[in-house]
Amino acid sequence: MDRTKAPHRRARINAARGFLFASLATLMTTSVAHSQSAYGWIELKPVPGRNLLEITGRVLSPIPVNGAAFTLNIRRTNGGNVSTTKQAGGFDLSPNEDRALSSTSLNVEAGDELTIELKISANGKEVSRALLSIKGDDRSQKI
Repeated sequence: MDRTKAPHRRARINAARGFLFASLATLMTTSVAHSQSAYGWIELKPVPGRNLLEITGRVLSPIPVNGAAFTLNIRRTNGGNVSTTKQAGGFDLSPNEDRALSSTSLNVEAGDELTIELKISANGKEVSRALLSIKGDDRSQKI
């Protein structure tokens, strides 16, 4: 490896790590105060060597859940461009079962702003909501 490129590569890797850690710090989960049937969260994984981010909505329930539903909404903004993705579906869970509900990969560029929301509902009522907001201010960052 050319030693003149090594510091630049390390700076890009460190910027990506900072981007992800700052992003994960903004993750918020709220739940209905009554008997909790399912907990949802958003999982992020960068794809090594590319500007791709794998986004997965996950759920866990301490009790059996039948006929529950989820929506995973992703909004990406860069400059005046906006793109949205919505995935939805139903699921059942056994007690203490952890499951990936939906997964997608997204090309992330410097300056992108992402809003990712996962909603879990049971019996027509929202029981869990996870919201992740990522603001990419550093135009030189790479994942």
